[in-house]
This record gives sequence, structure tokens and C-alpha cells, in this order.
Amino acid sequence: MLKFVKTLIPFIIMRNFFILFLFIFSIKVSAQTPPKVNPLFRNSIVSTNIDFIKATDIDALVNVQFLGRETKEMPDSRNDNLFDNNTFIFKANFSDNTAIEIWCHSSFGNTSAAKEYADKLAPRLGKLPDFMRNNVNHVVVHKGDAGAFAESEANFFVLYSDNMDVRIENNDLEETVFHESVHASLDLLHLNKSGWMNAQTTDGNFITNYASENVFKEDFAETMLFVYTMVRYPERLTTDVKDWVNTHLPNRYNYIVDNVLPKTLSINDFVADSAVSVLNIYPNPSDKEVQVVLKNSTNSKAQIQIYTITGKLVKSIDLFKESNKIDVSDLTTGVYYVHVKGYKLAKLLKK
Repeated sequence: MLKFVKTLIPFIIMRNFFILFLFIFSIKVSAQTPPKVNPLFRNSIVSTNIDFIKATDIDALVNVQFLGRETKEMPDSRNDNLFDNNTFIFKANFSDNTAIEIWCHSSFGNTSAAKEYADKLAPRLGKLPDFMRNNVNHVVVHKGDAGAFAESEANFFVLYSDNMDVRIENNDLEETVFHESVHASLDLLHLNKSGWMNAQTTDGNFITNYASENVFKEDFAETMLFVYTMVRYPERLTTDVKDWVNTHLPNRYNYIVDNVLPKTLSINDFVADSAVSVLNIYPNPSDKEVQVVLKNSTNSKAQIQIYTITGKLVKSIDLFKESNKIDVSDLTTGVYYVHVKGYKLAKLLKK
């Protein structure tokens, strides 16, 4: 009996030690596993009522050129017809010396009808941060109604004219262009990176149902819109939304801030004063001097600041009257932004 007890004691000690180990390990694992919470929204664009990127935001668009008509590959989710003869080809030129071609399907019928949608799209492309816009090769625009989609390997995305009109009416086209541009410009660079995948696993939660249902295809683009807005336009998100992201997506937030967003953001999304007063500049464009008119000015003394597209201040002038001449002959050719406190930001084209 004594021999049996002596044999049993080590077994009991080992068993209790193993139970204690499992208990401690379970506590450690549970502490590292984030609590599961429901997504905040169904998707990031049409179900949030958040105007992440506003139609009134400054854009980098300089002009839209018609290049002619060619045969192009025009993927269409509604059919298997890949090639389109006599596609209308436009080129949107931007102030950072980049350009994106816009291919409008021949079914638009004439150049004027096609250009209407190229003109609707171009300023939205100009609102993209330049690190994304620089990686978008072209955009396909079909006549009719269907959902947008992107081809990341070829760096382009596809829009449909009727859907564009609905999204313009609902203030959603800017966000649609941003979302699809993430796919076209960034998916290949980040979706398979261990840092991004580890961040997804560690966070464990998703900002939208669309992201949770399409973890490997849509989570990056869905999350990117919220993080970009938190960094660039924090006042456009409620405190509750920002707190939710910081609490439940901290690793993805840090990954995007550290590895995707540039350390300095361009003035493409410069936030102007929320005033309604209009700053008039003429002639515009100009190669020598411009007249800056401060209508309804309430300031006895105003300072006019001129910025480059990248946010560099190149001129700052103290003014004492409503109409003033400014010499711009020393500025290089390009797009500039003129800012006066209490006025909407104005675009200046230097010839």
C-alpha cells in the first residue's frame, strides 16, 4: 500500500502541474485574443452616411484631353465581350505631372456624351492622394448600370455611367473612386505582406460586414478609407467611430499609417476654412500678375498665402484692401492654391 501511495504522489503532482499549466496558458491566450465585436457598418460607402471625401475638396486636375478613338480591352461584368472598337480615349492631366487615361465605351455614341462622364470622373481622380493616383493606369467607363470593380494586376478599375450618377447624387462617387483605386494601386503591394496579414489576425475584428465576408479581397480597401480619413480629415468621423477603430483595429491602423500613407501628405486634400466667402482671382490662368479680390471681407488686414500642390508656402503677402495685384511671374508653371483666412481655398493656374 505504501509503495502504491509513493507511486501515486508524483502522478498527482504532475497532473496538478499540468492542469495549472493549462490554466495559465488559457489565461495568456484569452488575454491575447481580441474580443469579438460586430462590424460597425454593412459596407464603407453606401451604408455609412459619412462623407469621407467631399465634392468640394481641392483636386489636382489640370485638364481633360480627348486623344481619339481606339480598340481597347473593356471588361464588363454584364457580358463576356472583352474588346471594344472605337473606344473614346481621354487623358486626365494632374498638377503633379501625372496622368490617367479614361476609356469610355463606344456605346456612348459620340464624343460629347463620353466626355460628360470623363469630366465627372476626372476631378474625383484628382482628389486621390498622389501615392495612389500615380499607380492607377486607366479607368474603364461603360454606359449603363452595374457595380464598380477593379483589376489589381493591371492597375485599373471599371465604372458604369448610371451608377456614377446615383453615387454623385448621394455624395458617394469620391469614396467609390477611392475604394476602387485602393484595389488598382495598392492591393498587389500589401495584401500578401506578412505585416498586413498578421495585423488582420491579431485584430480579429472588421469595420464592415463586407470586409468580414471578403477578408482577403475587401478588408484592406474597406479599412483604408477609414484610416485615411482619420489621418487626413479626422473631423469627418465621429469620436465613436475613431474610438472603435483605435480599440478594435489598432494593428491594421498602425500598418496603414506606417507602411501605406506617406509621412507627409500632399495639399491635394488641403482643408480650407469653412467660410462661405469666395476668393476671386483673375486673370486665371496667368503668367505675370493676378488680381485677388476679397469680397465681403471683414478683415481690416488679411494675409494671402500661395501654396504649391505639395503644400509648400511660396508667397505670403499682407494686404490692406479688397482688390490687390500679386506678381506671379517668378512662379514655375503649374497649379497653386491661394488661401486667405475666412475664404474658400482657390486654385491658381500659372502659365
